[in-house]
Amino acid sequence: MQIYAHLTTHQFGEKLRPRSAIVFPHPLESGPEKRQPTCPGGTAMSSRAHALIVNGLLLTAVSLLLCTAVVAQNNPVPLIYQPLTPDRGQPGGDKFALTVYGTGFVSGAVLNWNGSPRITVVVDSTHLHAQINASDVATTSTAAITVSNPSPGGGTSNVIFFRSGIKPVS
Repeated sequence: MQIYAHLTTHQFGEKLRPRSAIVFPHPLESGPEKRQPTCPGGTAMSSRAHALIVNGLLLTAVSLLLCTAVVAQNNPVPLIYQPLTPDRGQPGGDKFALTVYGTGFVSGAVLNWNGSPRITVVVDSTHLHAQINASDVATTSTAAITVSNPSPGGGTSNVIFFRSGIKPVS
């Protein structure tokens, strides 16, 4: 959250009558434009005024304009690491949960299997689980695994390859 503040002070020496009103002009209301005080787009405005009066004499008047805004944060582009868990699939096997480790995972992140989204559960910003269908590993193949974070910001991670039915080279 960002807070914008504008403080205006006024020194007066006039004698006030009982129950008289004190008007706190805002600096934007002075000058030829006589603009009303405003806050940057998408913010909320509140104002406060205080006066110091001694024996009916206005010594100091202070007005404060506060603008508060919630600043949208952009989601990061995720980064995924090897190894994937499991690190390979068995052709003809059942569906399974693939665990991916990395950084920058946010709520709503989706694992993509060769560009197609899979049901994904984000555990925390460093790992997630995705359901891989039995049809994804029905034959010997290599799949491109990426993770996509939603807007604002976001984007698609680097690619890690998942092998199905291919034995690791020793």
